[in-house]
Amino acid sequence: MRAIVLSFSICLLLGCRTNNHPVQQTPSAISRALSSELTPAQQEAFQSMVEDARSTRTKVGRPISLMDGIVEAADKEITYLPMYDLDIDKFHSLPTPENLFNSLVPVRDSMYFLVCEGGEILYTLFAVKRKGQWLPGGLVHGRTSGVYRKFGIQPPPPSPVEKLLQDARRTDWRVFRCVFYIYFTYCLEGERFYYSVTDDKNMTSAEACEDIGSFVERLKEDQARGEEYYY
Repeated sequence: MRAIVLSFSICLLLGCRTNNHPVQQTPSAISRALSSELTPAQQEAFQSMVEDARSTRTKVGRPISLMDGIVEAADKEITYLPMYDLDIDKFHSLPTPENLFNSLVPVRDSMYFLVCEGGEILYTLFAVKRKGQWLPGGLVHGRTSGVYRKFGIQPPPPSPVEKLLQDARRTDWRVFRCVFYIYFTYCLEGERFYYSVTDDKNMTSAEACEDIGSFVERLKEDQARGEEYYY
């Protein structure tokens, strides 16, 4: 469930259609900002997800939105979205701006892929690892997806994050989650900044440290009273 919520949030924020060819990696402004070429492990995970989708679609014998989207994505530009979790205990032990960034650890149980065409994000796919195999986890349409035209729905406007990503001066992007909150972090002219999705605001490292540190402190206090957040 958290992966679905995360993918939906990413699609809305970034402005995120859905055949049987090798993964395309034509660089766009967004893919240059977020990642480099897919690693062999990421390629393997994506192809495993595509093969499972083809198999499922053949067995069912009728269109399935998720499986069709995954198979057709192999024709598009695929960008890996570098997702991290905040190691809350590590950060809490030393709540400094430097340790905030050093406490980001790669997500191990899921992979997120942006499917792009013409420099626009069409949708997000995510894969989940079950019993050593990467399987389809979900597909979330975004702002430029044809699904809006199909059903006559007004797509959302470009988001602040989408505009930030188009600025080539901002580099070394990370996307991370702190429990159920999502943040983007990047470097600009040698300094690290953070963007809070929840509050729709940019912060310096010091401001982000204070903001996230306050939440973590409340979280720890709640846990000490026996109250737990859902992860």
